[in-house]
Amino acid sequence: MHQFANGNTALNVSAFVPQTINYAAISVQALYKYTTYHPFMIDWVMEYCQVYRVGMFNPSTALVMMKVMKETAPHIYHSCPHGNRTYEVFWLFEPKYIPPTLPSGDYRLDIYIHESDNSNFFALQLFGAVRVAQLKKNSKSEQNTSHTMRITKMQCIETPYKNTVLNLCQMEQYPNGVTGLNISVDIPQLVHYVTVSVKVFYKYTTYRPFMIDWNMEYCQAARVGGRFNPSTALIMKVIETTLPEHYHPCPQGNRTYAVFWLFEPKYIPKTLPSGDYRMDVHIRDSSNGNLIALQLFASVRNHGFVG
Repeated sequence: MHQFANGNTALNVSAFVPQTINYAAISVQALYKYTTYHPFMIDWVMEYCQVYRVGMFNPSTALVMMKVMKETAPHIYHSCPHGNRTYEVFWLFEPKYIPPTLPSGDYRLDIYIHESDNSNFFALQLFGAVRVAQLKKNSKSEQNTSHTMRITKMQCIETPYKNTVLNLCQMEQYPNGVTGLNISVDIPQLVHYVTVSVKVFYKYTTYRPFMIDWNMEYCQAARVGGRFNPSTALIMKVIETTLPEHYHPCPQGNRTYAVFWLFEPKYIPKTLPSGDYRMDVHIRDSSNGNLIALQLFASVRNHGFVG
């Protein structure tokens, strides 16, 4: 590992691969240190030779593996066969690949490159720390970044609900480009247990799960106050900033909730690959019945979320 005066840190690698390679599986897993390291968001595997040959990538493969490899190690980014040579690489992992909304904490990235019998050609680990000061700096710098977001569709789904009454669910679009979901829902009973699930899909030929599949129990998270795992931290941050009047400890319910819900661009990683996305949000009670369920549709193009 090399550290330079300007703050850059990189790994200087020399590895001799004597055999010719026509199969190279690359796996990437991110882990977050809570009390110990736990898997967080990314757990992807691809077979490099096939992906390069066909030239069609699913979004996780294109973003994390092919794009990063092409930009950070361009001299070895070519079709198979590989091997039968010594690889000299100075590998610098740039901050632009890191979503700016990551919660503070310690992270580990495990990368394995292995052959068809699952034995490693090479394996490495990257350790990093995200702190609040870094996030603030990133947020400030993003003000000068061209990033347009226009939601194409927002709707309530799986209606009617057994334990609540949905009075209104209507997408509103304004001349200034703001798009939100106008909701009115009666929750007659007191609620002491609320699960929030968020799942993101990418449309390849059909919608397929992509990166995020998170669940949390809101009442417990609000009760413990700040000691969150990373996925819970992100969900709680979105609730706090977009629905501040409802961000409080349980019980919830026994009232009508009137909400204009606006999903802001700052929660969207700037490095998302182009394509069409869907986000499903379910809020359920202890019987696993929906209190409300939402869908958000949007498209990503070269410069962010656009319609």
